[in-house]
Amino acid sequence: MFETPILFIVFNRPQKTQQVFEKIREIKPTKLYVAADGPRLNNNQDALFCEEVRSLIKVDWDCSLVIKYRDNNAGCKINVSEAITWFFQNEEYGIILEDDCLPDTSFFSYCENLLHRYKDDDKVFSISGCNFGYSAKGSDDYFFSPIFNMWGWATWRRSSDLVDYNLNDWKSLTYLEKLFFIVRKLGRPYHINFDWGWFQYWINILNNVAKGDLDTWDYQWAYAQMKWGQLTIFPEINLIENLGFDLDATHTKSTNKYRKFTSNQYTGLQNPTFKPKLDFDFYDFYQKKVWAYYHRQPFLFHLKNYLLKACGIYGK
Repeated sequence: MFETPILFIVFNRPQKTQQVFEKIREIKPTKLYVAADGPRLNNNQDALFCEEVRSLIKVDWDCSLVIKYRDNNAGCKINVSEAITWFFQNEEYGIILEDDCLPDTSFFSYCENLLHRYKDDDKVFSISGCNFGYSAKGSDDYFFSPIFNMWGWATWRRSSDLVDYNLNDWKSLTYLEKLFFIVRKLGRPYHINFDWGWFQYWINILNNVAKGDLDTWDYQWAYAQMKWGQLTIFPEINLIENLGFDLDATHTKSTNKYRKFTSNQYTGLQNPTFKPKLDFDFYDFYQKKVWAYYHRQPFLFHLKNYLLKACGIYGK
């Protein structure tokens, strides 16, 4: 039996839900929370699929099953953020899986070990199971990054308590204050690297989230991690296969070939170096290019665009 609580977030994808739930069944958690959003208004297909998904959640082992099923659709931001808040109102720590994040079974013990190891270390924000297919060059079994990832992850109540899903702090900043914040937090941490496009990428994303133009919950976690200067742990080998890159997805509709990484078996877990070690290759290439689709442009490219916008030629 597996003792660490698990939150499983589902919606309207029965085939993917079945795959992920089978992995959960393999390790037989003693506590399982399931949160499901309701069907969208006047969407008969949603109603059928949501009902089918819920029928799949059948626990046939000794387990405390707690469910939070919505009758109506709340959307990505509200459904997931309230599910996570609900989970941590009841648990001090736990693992969070969405219905499109297929873990290797070793992912669960990896998370459990690190949840206990870093439970009192407030420099560690979360634990990710997905490393985008990166091959770590060091001798350690895991490493650290300043950017959170949600494709199969674990964390503590103390981290959840830091997240403001409305980004009220961000809304109060001027543009220059936002730029200074992002440069300070993400300018290749501890070694400033002025990547204007990357900074603007984050300013645009956070602005859209704060205005409600982007219906999501995860960038709010990323912002909280930046704000408090904490780190996320990533495994040396990838432990999660993301099944969600198709036309049924809410945000990840791309079928980019670089997203086709598969999970691997984790065989052990050793202590890393005494100080959290940032892997700059992972941050500069995999998190930017594979996760964010970001490709750096020369500074003159950004200067030209800025001047064109300032002159009113485009981008009004």
